[in-house]
Amino acid sequence: MKLESELALEMARERRRTGPGRQETMLSGTAHKPRLTGIYGVGNRLFAEVRSGDRVYLFRNGMAMPVGRAASDSPFRLKEVAGACVRLQQQDDEMELCLSQGERR
Repeated sequence: MKLESELALEMARERRRTGPGRQETMLSGTAHKPRLTGIYGVGNRLFAEVRSGDRVYLFRNGMAMPVGRAASDSPFRLKEVAGACVRLQQQDDEMELCLSQGERR
């Protein structure tokens, strides 16, 4: 619930800054950079939760595609879960997303 509240506040702030013309783009998730919101599990059975706009992608370590998503439904492919970070591939670009200090447990 906390993450959903933070996302709603972030979207409201963005609407104030950009005006009503961009509201549809923000709601579709294209105006937001992906962010790592959690890493769960133990040992080699790790799951990483990534949010991009209003979409949530749950990745299992060792599997490129998000759980329950078709290849055409996800712009991201998981490369690796390492420590408090994940490496994702989006088309030809590779990115690393890490949990902030406050989110690490």
